[in-house]
Amino acid sequence: MTNGNSGLFKGTIGDKIDRGQEDFTGVDGWKRRLVEEYTQLRDRYEKLRAFNNKREVEGYLEDIKEPHTPEEKKAARKEYHVTELLRAQQKTMGEYLHLLELRAELEGIDLVTRL
Repeated sequence: MTNGNSGLFKGTIGDKIDRGQEDFTGVDGWKRRLVEEYTQLRDRYEKLRAFNNKREVEGYLEDIKEPHTPEEKKAARKEYHVTELLRAQQKTMGEYLHLLELRAELEGIDLVTRL
């Protein structure tokens, strides 16, 4: 660090800028954090959506067979619940994305050009 201090949290804002780190403090820091959070969440949401869609399509293409053994029934129940949880996670992430988009709109933050 340029100021001679060692440690994870020592240094000045100038040190962070010199090292290429973003400064999330100050008046507009929360706006940068909102954009960063939105960008990361949108990326994760799109990946989860693609994964869920792929699983759904694969389910349509598979031969449907009734589970007969206790092990097959247990595996089928688990698969059902995993699928439901992943869809619920995707829905919740989508709702949170929407809330971030509303906040950005209210504050005049353009998420489209920042992505």
